[in-house]
Amino acid sequence: MDPGKLVRHWKDRFAAPRRPWRWEWLFALGIAATVAVLIAMAVTTRNAAEQRRSAETWQMHTVDVLRTVGALQSAIDRADAADHSYLLTRDVAHARALADRQREIAAAERRLMTLTRDNRLQRVHLRRFREALGLYLASLKPELRADGGSAGPDVYPLLIQSDDHLDSVRRALAAVRETERGLLVERTASFGAAADRLQRHAFVLLGIGFLLIAGAAGALLSAMRASRAKNVVVAELRRASTTDELTQLPNRRHFLARLAEELARAQRHGEPLAVALLDIDHFKRINDTYGHAAGDLVLKETASVLRAATRTEESIGRIGGEEFAVVMPATEVHAARRACERLRAAQNGRTFALPSGDEVRVTLSGGVAIAHPGEPIQQLMARADHALYEAKRQGRDRIRMAA
Repeated sequence: MDPGKLVRHWKDRFAAPRRPWRWEWLFALGIAATVAVLIAMAVTTRNAAEQRRSAETWQMHTVDVLRTVGALQSAIDRADAADHSYLLTRDVAHARALADRQREIAAAERRLMTLTRDNRLQRVHLRRFREALGLYLASLKPELRADGGSAGPDVYPLLIQSDDHLDSVRRALAAVRETERGLLVERTASFGAAADRLQRHAFVLLGIGFLLIAGAAGALLSAMRASRAKNVVVAELRRASTTDELTQLPNRRHFLARLAEELARAQRHGEPLAVALLDIDHFKRINDTYGHAAGDLVLKETASVLRAATRTEESIGRIGGEEFAVVMPATEVHAARRACERLRAAQNGRTFALPSGDEVRVTLSGGVAIAHPGEPIQQLMARADHALYEAKRQGRDRIRMAA
């Protein structure tokens, strides 16, 4: 295939709009679905977290209510004990203790009312509790006389009356406690359910994270494969644009670029530079007699011979039909002639077996030019071409030096 056509083919392929592959559509759909699931999971996780915080807050609130109920019950029990002690002993110390317990009861009652102000059922229970507590406290007030008198038979009706009121207080407070315990069970279950939802969401998000990592790894591998494929294509395009397809030698463009570099370097450092043009003798006759397939075979074999005979520091290329060129850095006149004679001798006398079964003997003619200071590349090539023309004019199979 012609290198120019190959380059145009790949340029057109990269420039033309490309239909996405099926797996690319699936990958894009998977990414969109994953993002949608992530958004939904983020919303539900946020709701679950808020529910968990709310349940935890209410759980702590319920515990606080139960503690306050317990403190209130303890204060009432101690007030009852102080009342009984005072009524039986008429000791002023018990009267003062009873007054202290009454203050504690009032403070705990206010806190309990504050904690349960948003609960309608508890407000009903607390209204009954306050009524019973008011009757109980009222039954204690007449007995707070510190007259120092001794206990008597009239004490027992007072004790029975206060105990009746105290039982009402305890029943109302027990209703508050049972209601709050039910709320504690409910809120603990709600807290556990919210915690379970958060845990499930965490597992789902972890799975999605693994999927995203796997997708990213797959995309990275795909990108790496695409990059390698692109590099291969770019390298092939570069090789096709700089290499002669038949002989695999540098083509005219690449050779002239290399010659320009070497000429600039030689002129910069004041070193000699030689350029040789080599041409297969009577190549048209080979094509006309044996066909173009035979001519291509001769070109390939000649290129192999010249490549093998060229030194490492020298660069060889095919610059036209049956014409080859060699640039020889740091090479003066005599060394250039010897190098070209070496190349001509490597080809001279060789016979090539053709596909038809015939054999053909191929020789080379060459022209060599030594670069002059400041000489442009076009003039240097023209002088080498003129020397090649002279070699052919004088009988071929020889090397001539340019003036």
